[in-house]
Amino acid sequence: MTMDSVARKLKISKRTLYEIFDNKQDLVKQALEHHTTLHRIACEQAMANAGNIMEGLLAVTKLHRDDLRNVSIEFFRDMDRLYPTMREDYEKRRTKMRQQLLLLFQAGVNQGVFRKDTNFNALTYIIEVWMESMKRMEKNLPDDLNLVDIFDTMTLTFARTIASPLGMEMLDRSIHTPAKEPSFPTLTDAELSELSELSESSEHSELSGSSELPANCR
Repeated sequence: MTMDSVARKLKISKRTLYEIFDNKQDLVKQALEHHTTLHRIACEQAMANAGNIMEGLLAVTKLHRDDLRNVSIEFFRDMDRLYPTMREDYEKRRTKMRQQLLLLFQAGVNQGVFRKDTNFNALTYIIEVWMESMKRMEKNLPDDLNLVDIFDTMTLTFARTIASPLGMEMLDRSIHTPAKEPSFPTLTDAELSELSELSESSEHSELSGSSELPANCR
């Protein structure tokens, strides 16, 4: 990707593009932040609309699956190779993700859909390593497999591993019952600006573990 190609795609001059973005890294960073904001909102809506933690987990998993299906494996390699300075932001997000997963798992235990004897702290790190390794697996896969196949198998295995008998019933029922497709919301520029400001102002409190689940998932 070059700034020239982006300008041509947007049908604007490169000078105009540089009036909006400082450089290519700034463009990539803002594009990723925009996508991450939409993805976070979609996941929060999916959890809020779920009847329980297991249903919410499956809906969020579906969103992650669709995200993975629409991203080229080259994207992950290029991010590591061309934009290593963005790694620090990614590490902060991973810390926040582990905290949110622990809240979700505890809520699932409280609802009786997750097993109590699971080491969920260790599990969050296993998930993290698994997701990182997936980004580098595709070139080693046979022609009849892709990353989505691996993701589907691993997430189903993961869900069955932590599910209680009640959770297993819900999981099996959800698998065989077509669910409404969760989707990304469409936001106006003003709404995105407001969300960005809110995100920045709450960053420290979120990283300290103060994030809460929707009321119906507690």
